[in-house]
Amino acid sequence: MFKFIDQSFGVDVVVDNLKELALKNRPLSVDGQLAGARKDPLGALFHLLKMESVFYTQAELSAPWGMDIPAIKHSLMFHFVVSGCCIVEVEGQNTPLQSGDFLMVPHGLGHRLFDQNSSECVPLFDLPLEPVSEHYETLNYGGQGDATLLLCGAVSFNHPIASRVLDIMPEFVRVDTRPENKKNTIAHLIRMLADESLVAGLGGEAVITRLADILVIYSLREWLESINDDRSAWLSALKDPSLGRAMSAIHQSPDKAWTVATLAMEAGMSRTSFAERFKGVVGESPLQYLTQWRMMLARTRLRSTRDTRLAIAMDLGYQSEAAFSRAYKKTMGVTPGQSRKNL
Repeated sequence: MFKFIDQSFGVDVVVDNLKELALKNRPLSVDGQLAGARKDPLGALFHLLKMESVFYTQAELSAPWGMDIPAIKHSLMFHFVVSGCCIVEVEGQNTPLQSGDFLMVPHGLGHRLFDQNSSECVPLFDLPLEPVSEHYETLNYGGQGDATLLLCGAVSFNHPIASRVLDIMPEFVRVDTRPENKKNTIAHLIRMLADESLVAGLGGEAVITRLADILVIYSLREWLESINDDRSAWLSALKDPSLGRAMSAIHQSPDKAWTVATLAMEAGMSRTSFAERFKGVVGESPLQYLTQWRMMLARTRLRSTRDTRLAIAMDLGYQSEAAFSRAYKKTMGVTPGQSRKNL
């Protein structure tokens, strides 16, 4: 039923790019991670992200069709048009999508997808979804008209860096997937994902979900690299060659006994110049940022693990549970125990 229009992306290119992606995403030693972070503070962020799949849906749709997708808190949703076309409505704004388009809804907002404005939109969970596995399902729905194939998904990130990134993003982001784009890794991923979606091969579900995960990460990175720094003081500081090195050192080693002097050394600046510049750009002192970062990490672990408060305290550079608890209460406004209860 479906045919991907551009078949010029050969098997040899697919294999070469899979090798490239595997090399780029392989685990690094601690020293390697720190060295990479100093060279590329923005890229180092993505080594910290831990993505958890909420669901993936491969939808074969025939006009007329429409679906109403509910909000999913703390999730990034996306839609990839494998073939055909559709319209997505987010916050009252309609955006037409065609074959090869990839769109992200970073804040998990409810939105609608349809083939044309007159089509009825049925709530997603009232549609004939067919589960394939715990996180993967298929959908075959619509009338007898033109066909569209979509890959839709929702992912969540179990790391405070995700909150920093997603908070500065708009309601939706349409990603440039044109092959002529000089950063064509996304275009290659799009084509690999389309090929896998169109031909159900052995292990196809696993390949599709992994490619989709990588596509989300690459799309987030490209968007961050493309926007103006004035959108976020935090992002502006991270992109700064000197401040970015100090911030990455904090991100990579929050347990280290950092001082203004040692962070200034990471930045390659004098202690006084570094402290003044950091506060001027970020809006808080280096040590305030360090404490804030540690407490965000602590909150994530309190809510998502059964680790003891002492274990969390020690991992974040505190010598006692009492010192950690005092810092947590002062920074977050509640005690560690209250954060764990308020789930």
